[in-house]
Amino acid sequence: MSAPSVSSSVSCGGVGGVGGVGGVGGVGPHASESGGEGDASASPPPTPPPPPPEDHTASPPVAENDVDSINMQQPHISAQPAQTAVRTLILLRHAKSAWDDESLQDEHRALAPRGVRSAAGTGKKLAQNLKHTPSLVVCSTAARARETLAIVRWKWPDLLDATVRFDDRIYDDVHGAHEQLGTTTRRAIADALTHIPEAAEAKCVVIIGHNFGFEQATSELTRVSDVQLKTGAAAVLRLPGGAASTWGDALTDDACGKWQLVDVLRDSGKSSKTSKVQKELRKKHIVIMKRARTTVGNAEEARDDEAAHDDDDPASPSERNERVAGKNGKRTRTTVGNAEEARDDEAVHDDDDPASPSERNIDTLVHSLGDINECDVCRHFLAEPGTAPCGHTLCRECWLVVVHARRKCPLCKAEMTDVPSINFTMREMLECIYPKMMADRVAELAEKRRIRGPFHETTDVRTLVAALTEQVGTQEEDATRRAQAAERLAMLRYSDAIVAAGGVDALVSLLRDGDIRGKCAAVRTLVHVATDADDEGILDAIVAAGGVDALLSLLRDGVEDGSYDGGKSAAARALGKLASGDGARWIGAVARRDAIVAAGGVDALLSLLRDGEDDGKVAAADALGELAIDDGARADARRDAIVAAGGVGALVSLLRDGDDVGKFQAARALGNLAFGDGARADARRDAIVAAGGVDALLSLLRDGDDDDKSATARALGNLASGDGQGAEARRDAIVAAGGVDALVSLLREGDDVGKDAAAGALGILASGDGARADARDAIVAAGGVDALVSLLRDGDDDGKFQAARALGKLVSDDGARADARRDAIVAAGGVDALVSLLRDGDDDGKFQAALALGNLAFGDGQGADARRDAIVAAGGVDALLSLLRHGLDGDEFAAARAICYLALGDGQGAEARRDAIVAAGGVDALVSLLRDRDGVGKDAAAGALANLAPSVGACAEARSDAIVAAGGVDALVSLLRDGDDDGKFQAARALAKLASGDRARAEARRDAIVAAGGVDALVSLLRDGDDVGKRAAARALDKLASGDGADADARRDAIVAAGGVDALLSLLRNGSDADKSAADGALGKLALGEGAGAGARRDAVNRWRHLAN
Repeated sequence: MSAPSVSSSVSCGGVGGVGGVGGVGGVGPHASESGGEGDASASPPPTPPPPPPEDHTASPPVAENDVDSINMQQPHISAQPAQTAVRTLILLRHAKSAWDDESLQDEHRALAPRGVRSAAGTGKKLAQNLKHTPSLVVCSTAARARETLAIVRWKWPDLLDATVRFDDRIYDDVHGAHEQLGTTTRRAIADALTHIPEAAEAKCVVIIGHNFGFEQATSELTRVSDVQLKTGAAAVLRLPGGAASTWGDALTDDACGKWQLVDVLRDSGKSSKTSKVQKELRKKHIVIMKRARTTVGNAEEARDDEAAHDDDDPASPSERNERVAGKNGKRTRTTVGNAEEARDDEAVHDDDDPASPSERNIDTLVHSLGDINECDVCRHFLAEPGTAPCGHTLCRECWLVVVHARRKCPLCKAEMTDVPSINFTMREMLECIYPKMMADRVAELAEKRRIRGPFHETTDVRTLVAALTEQVGTQEEDATRRAQAAERLAMLRYSDAIVAAGGVDALVSLLRDGDIRGKCAAVRTLVHVATDADDEGILDAIVAAGGVDALLSLLRDGVEDGSYDGGKSAAARALGKLASGDGARWIGAVARRDAIVAAGGVDALLSLLRDGEDDGKVAAADALGELAIDDGARADARRDAIVAAGGVGALVSLLRDGDDVGKFQAARALGNLAFGDGARADARRDAIVAAGGVDALLSLLRDGDDDDKSATARALGNLASGDGQGAEARRDAIVAAGGVDALVSLLREGDDVGKDAAAGALGILASGDGARADARDAIVAAGGVDALVSLLRDGDDDGKFQAARALGKLVSDDGARADARRDAIVAAGGVDALVSLLRDGDDDGKFQAALALGNLAFGDGQGADARRDAIVAAGGVDALLSLLRHGLDGDEFAAARAICYLALGDGQGAEARRDAIVAAGGVDALVSLLRDRDGVGKDAAAGALANLAPSVGACAEARSDAIVAAGGVDALVSLLRDGDDDGKFQAARALAKLASGDRARAEARRDAIVAAGGVDALVSLLRDGDDVGKRAAARALDKLASGDGADADARRDAIVAAGGVDALLSLLRNGSDADKSAADGALGKLALGEGAGAGARRDAVNRWRHLAN
């Protein structure tokens, strides 16, 4: 399409490239990637206005801090303001409870055996399927909910680090059934989270409670009907980033429908097949277990009675038990009673069956018991069961920890003062039924206690911290003692208490000077301390104590985790924790990252990445990814250090051949390395491509899970970023390797975070000059338009932003192919979706919607007019003018530019659009922008006013008069004097349009321009402006010199007096053909008129023309 001429309908700027889908680049096809100048040979192409402010239009790549938290606290592919992170809510219904004791109040009912197994299974499924780590658990006060928590958290180790709060609102307001239960439940959860301080920073929260409220609340939040949450089921819900800033906002009525139901996880706790015999044996076993969970006194009585038994006593075991029970006034059933039942079964034994019924029954019983023989907390075999006064049974080691730390039963929260003694009755019963398991566990405990030494039951942190530095024996004995104390600290994980007791310095000292066992134990404890640290000062204290050097020493010279529980991978994990940080931790994190690099951390981590075991490689890639996070100018130096040390090849190798977690961490680290601006960033991107990174990333994009795909899409977007031929080559490589199809597939089928990242990457692939037409066509051919419009309608705020931006990039060029893409977007419903975003989106989304609508409105012919009419019909004018009046810096440019394009065209449709803009208050808004705001918005406003003024007839005259009445002349002349090149050009165009038209009304407008100082400003532009500016000034002077009578002569005299003749003749001598035509026309108008003044003007013009010839 040729650019419209100034004399007809000249647009205010072309469609930019990477820097400028929205830069106001040149008119149409000649716009450069950075919004550069159009081709001067066009007829006549306007000079491109500069790009909008960097905070809106730049398209920097994504630097990711932690991909698991969908929020991405790092810059995304666009330089929009930071979005709030993705929120994950897990609604876990308590497991199946027991109803055997009807005297218990509802809140005191415990779990049934099946519920115990179900909770354990659900915990395992949550651990296997969720990568998000909850930082807060809010649990109902009911006993069955508490027991569910205790079982789940020890099957899901990540939950051990979470803060746990018990809140009666989750029981009182959620339990029950009534009409508005879903709303009541949602509000109860919101109320609880609002009053829990830890919830403010939590991005993943687990709520453990009851039905039917959980089912209805899930349906309300996700708009998914018929949600079923059976006992022990967990509904995993995700709220996209940016949808809410607090948990209170996330659970309001407005948030309903924005949540996504990710999964429902449950383990029923049932055996696959249960025979009638097994059911009977299970009932008998449950009775035995309940009666066996007695006090230690009863257990000892039973044992004493058994010791007093005479082997010659002919009485059956059951008779002896009854005799003992009568003597003590009690009835106690032990495993001996089971033996009696087994002997009765043998009476009906078939001689052909090689196994006795008692053997068969024992085998069946063992098979059907499930988790009942395990500790309800640690899930180990109950070799040393201890039954508390509340009736709950745990192993002795768990009681030691629990009583010291909490002074409460972890299942029912009953107060406790002492560690329960061993329940010998239960122990003997378990030993009878599970002799091998008992023997194995006893041997395991004995070996552990031998290794742990004197601290195997110590729970006082100060004692353990003191032991880290004590000297009580030989050097070898002291080293062993310190390692044992550190191992106990690592097991307890009392991070706050360790810090309070001064344990950081002691642990770093042990890490530096201890034996290998002590170092491994110290580093594990430091990982816990760094992970749990709420205060950045703790991380800084580890560094100040020499922790970085000590960790790197272990990383270089330590052992793999197979030798000791700790070592190189633990050291890498600790370095990754020290390098992490954002928000309040940002400043300290920068210094810690620099310290790690300065101490040689890059080489040490890369050595582990190349040669370590799988866990070590994962930890090393994670730490390198943290070091490469964008935190300012110093980040580039760290990224360059990683690349210089061979990090790209090692990461690509892990991306290609590592395990699942390793591939994810490699993609994340490569994405962070590819982030940045300038030549250094381009060099890193080229290194990744040269190492085979594109194929490896695309392989993970096709075959990975949701988190892998989102991290990979971000990395590809970062690789495609940049300017110049190198960026074009990288984009071409991604397209050639099948990147478009893979990204469109993710855009269609991925989760919210993946869709957002895919849209961002596609937007960058579509960026660039006209040479990117093939890539843009490929995106359309792959179904990208429909997928982007779908995301534009239904995505979260960041997804809508990225979709609008990508759609704008798809139509950022000119010609028939671009028009076909524009028509495809309109046919897919893109106009309505963009106008909706423009009206109701967040600030960044509105900006990109305005840019995209401007690109859709660009063009010539009936197709372009149809698109403009569609935008007006969808309410685009009012939405654009609202953004123009109330938007942020840069928004006014995008809105004015789109209005400028809507006002283009010929015929009645164009007139109707111009009148609609004026009727909606567009003139006042544009003049206000021109007068009161700064930046490129003024240039676009002047172009829009120029496009509103043309044509003939009453409506056109009325629009021109409205511009003058609103103060447009003074504002345009001011821009003509003080604006940039494009602003001056657009102002001259607008003044030329205002000086055209009906004789009488146009005369008044011409006089107003002269009175405002327009002649001097136009002559100055004619003398010193750029080429398109000079031409526009000559045409404006031509219009001002038109007319008859004294007023027209006065305007012509003013032009001559200002030096206009000299300037016009200079343009006539030196300009292009179009320039000469404009200058010649203006000189001809100056020679018109009557009287002495006219003669003098003619003499001057003729004299200078003679000299020019």
